[in-house]
Amino acid sequence: MCVCDVGCTKPVNVLAVILGVIGGIILIGLALLLIWKLLVTIHDRREFARFEKERANARWDMVCHPHVILGVSFSAVAKAVQMLAAN
Repeated sequence: MCVCDVGCTKPVNVLAVILGVIGGIILIGLALLLIWKLLVTIHDRREFARFEKERANARWDMVCHPHVILGVSFSAVAKAVQMLAAN
């Protein structure tokens, strides 16, 4: 008596199992990528909103900034030297 004659089931379709496992891995990977992208997008939007809020609340006083004053005065001196050299 053969062991297989007693309670055999249908043979397993190996190709279907392999393709199912590969497809499952790919779907899980895509789902994880989409979740990661969603979380990064939410974080970036919050950070950008905070940046925009800080930029709107910033008080830039360009007249009193020493580098701006020095830059203007140096360019004025340079123009004066050029005008004198041209004459």
